[in-house]
Amino acid sequence: MPRLEHSPDRHNNPPLQHKFRSLWLRVKDLPYDALHRYHRLGRKGKASIWILATINLLILAAVIIITPARIGQWFNSLAISIKGMGWKGVVLCNIFAILSSHPPLFGFVPTLTLIGFVYGIWPGFLIAGIASMLGAGIAFLSVRSFFLGLFKKNDKWEAFGHVMRAKGLPLVIMIRFCPVPWGVSNGLFASIESVKFWHFMLANLTIQPKLLLVVFIGSRLTSLASDSTAHDPVRFWLNLISIIVSACISIATGVIIYRLTLQQMRKLDQTGTGLGDGELAAEALEENALLGDYDSGSGEDEAEFLTASNHRDREGNGNGLKVGGGAGIIRRNSSQDTAGGADLV
Repeated sequence: MPRLEHSPDRHNNPPLQHKFRSLWLRVKDLPYDALHRYHRLGRKGKASIWILATINLLILAAVIIITPARIGQWFNSLAISIKGMGWKGVVLCNIFAILSSHPPLFGFVPTLTLIGFVYGIWPGFLIAGIASMLGAGIAFLSVRSFFLGLFKKNDKWEAFGHVMRAKGLPLVIMIRFCPVPWGVSNGLFASIESVKFWHFMLANLTIQPKLLLVVFIGSRLTSLASDSTAHDPVRFWLNLISIIVSACISIATGVIIYRLTLQQMRKLDQTGTGLGDGELAAEALEENALLGDYDSGSGEDEAEFLTASNHRDREGNGNGLKVGGGAGIIRRNSSQDTAGGADLV
């Protein structure tokens, strides 16, 4: 009897099924992972989440009560007023962008959306580009010159600085593409002394195409808010679809580059040059612990941190310090980092 041959598709199906199963398990665990990350936040981080949630609910309630049509009419009248101011309107938009670029202020993305809403794609993109460069540069210099002492520093912060020094400009550009609030990222880069000003400004120049999407969305909102959409439903749906696609592209780009950034950070430890700094820096970026929220964590975290600090003080110039409980990461102390700084360049 002839021997039956198995179809090659049967050998390829299990890996494909395994991928779908792992993807389903990852999606299924998203609520638990989000809850776990929430519990790991400090008091400031939890308060920030509740404040943002309350603000979003209030905005949603206001939109429902006022109705989108009346809001669109108000924005149309505002856009006409700003555009009628001439160069003064351009200066006003730049002032809004500069102020919202300073941490902990927010509103940079709405400012760029407003610029697109008022001026369209062109000259809106030119105005938004100049405003973003001015806002980021002034925020960087002001934070580094006057407000650097307001930022709390910890081991993860120092590790982040070491990784930035080791990777240089490419990592600065990648982090700039990550979905981190504009003002927060400006303060982050300004507080790390290894980040040079011209590196920071060059990174801002490379993300201008991403900002173009925000201006484009603002320009499409003008069409949605106009009265002509009632007479031309095809134009309405095309504009709405273009807004959704642009937002998805922006979010997907940020998430992909964010994951690539974490991989680049952890590669330092895999090659043996990071000595634990890459993992610590990746955790700092993942947990958004760079602005001091990590210091206000639970009592167990604080006790663990104090115990590790006392142990380091007793050892003096010891070889390493284990950070993060069971993480098993060995990293150099600050005195060794200063002495061996040439190895990171």
